[in-house]
Amino acid sequence: MADQQEFEALRHELLGLFNYMNRVRTEIAAISRPVEEEYQFGSMAEQLDAIVKATERASNTIMETVELNDELLAQLRNSLKDPKQTALIERIIDNSAQIFEACSFQDITGQRVNKLVRSIKYVEE
Repeated sequence: MADQQEFEALRHELLGLFNYMNRVRTEIAAISRPVEEEYQFGSMAEQLDAIVKATERASNTIMETVELNDELLAQLRNSLKDPKQTALIERIIDNSAQIFEACSFQDITGQRVNKLVRSIKYVEE
C-alpha cells in the first residue's frame, strides 16, 4: 500500500512538472517578434550578437568622427594667434580624448556579451 501511495505521489509530481514545462514552452513561443525582416533573429544569442555589432559600429563611427575633428582643430589651432582661443581649442581636444576613453567601453562590453552568447548557444543547443 505504501508503494502505491509513493508511486501516485511521484506520478502526480511528474505530471505537474510536465504541465509546467508545457506552459513555459507556450509562454516562450507567445513572445512576439517584430515583423520586419531585418529585425528577425533566430535566437537570443543572435540578438545579443547583433547588439554587440551595432554597438561596435556606433563606437567606431564616434571615434572616427572625433579623430577627424581633432585633425581639424589642430589645423585651426595652428592658424590662431590669440592664446585664449588656442586654450579653448586645447580644451576641446582634451574633451575628445575623454570621448575616446568613453567609447572604449564597447570592447569590454562586447567581450562580456560574447561570453553570454556562447553560454546561450550552449543552452539552446
